[in-house]
Amino acid sequence: MSSAARPNVIFIIMDDLAFGDLSCHGNPHLQTPHLDALRAGGISLTGTCSGPVCTPARASVMTGRYAYRTRAIDTYNGRSTMDPGERTLAQVLAEAGYATCISGKWHLGDNYPSRAMDLGFQEALVHNGGGLRQPGNYGFWEQQDSYTDPLLSHNGHLVKRQGYCTDIFFEHAMAYITEHRAAPFFVYLATNAPHTPLDVDEAWYGPLMAKGLPEKLARVYGMVANIDWNVGRLMAKLRDLKLDDNTLVVYTSDHGPCGSASIDGKPRFNSGLRSTKGTPYQGGVKVPSFWHWPAELPAGRVLDQPTGPIDVLPTIAAATGAKVPNDRQIDGVNLLPLMTGATPPADWPERTLFLQWHRGNVPVPWTGCLVRTQRWKLINGAELYDLQADPGESTNVATQNPAVVAELRQRYEAW
Repeated sequence: MSSAARPNVIFIIMDDLAFGDLSCHGNPHLQTPHLDALRAGGISLTGTCSGPVCTPARASVMTGRYAYRTRAIDTYNGRSTMDPGERTLAQVLAEAGYATCISGKWHLGDNYPSRAMDLGFQEALVHNGGGLRQPGNYGFWEQQDSYTDPLLSHNGHLVKRQGYCTDIFFEHAMAYITEHRAAPFFVYLATNAPHTPLDVDEAWYGPLMAKGLPEKLARVYGMVANIDWNVGRLMAKLRDLKLDDNTLVVYTSDHGPCGSASIDGKPRFNSGLRSTKGTPYQGGVKVPSFWHWPAELPAGRVLDQPTGPIDVLPTIAAATGAKVPNDRQIDGVNLLPLMTGATPPADWPERTLFLQWHRGNVPVPWTGCLVRTQRWKLINGAELYDLQADPGESTNVATQNPAVVAELRQRYEAW
């Protein structure tokens, strides 16, 4: 691929966004017109599962590898620091001549040599730890880590920025894009919203309360509405700079929603998916995955093949002509042939994906784990669901399909 043809890349990842938070996924309470347009203008990968908590998902995005290879396996107690020997997507693209920027949440290490600025990001505006108002962040103990006017790290220096956190991260990203519009750029835009605490201005959640939603639910959707508005601003900036046609914009979440399935006794809509963040059920791991690149990807295509965060690095490397590290196991695959139609969906190879998370330093067999194929999903080695017939995972069909259970257990043990 010639240098002139290389796309810019913007990877947008939310924190705790539910698959059902978007109106294009049927949400009856909230309109997300800009995200709906992003989905309609490109590829929607509806078979994507991520998480089920923050750090492992982000480690896989950055490395193309299952999280247990990277040491970044949990969200605290030292388990959210990625091995500095890993090769990140930012490093791969920087070596290919890209300008690289992170705005927002890193959650893969707060100290040298595992900070974002140590692992390929030339420009970094981040908070520490897992989020604002969490003990690992700057100013937590002084109660200065508010979602509004937060203390952040800019290239290793503590700064206080004015405004609402999501707005700040998008504005920082847009300023970087404007400055580097003449050269290919990679922007990793990672909000800490809509994670709790549900801190957002009343201008965003008040209209939803006026429609009868309880305050907590209105606050969640107010944070999502703010994200949607910011995505609209970002896409308008790309159009103004005449960069929209050859910029690959990816939108996703690290996992499903946190907390219980209901807020103030009213369900948080999640498209009929079971359970929430931290579990291997679909409500905890199924996330939006929109790939928008007008120059190369057809609009309106929906694909349901199993995909995951491990596929991000090899796919973006293929799109940009960057080199995938060849000195280690890369678990993901390049999805471009599937998305462009070069490989028809019917000819796409059958895949088996794995996911595991629980507290502790080592994986415990058959605990917090899933094995996923196109049709089947095995949870904790015992529960089997036919996702094609039962996407809400309401009926365990393990006893009716012992051969399938045995085969998936064997694949998990090999993994």
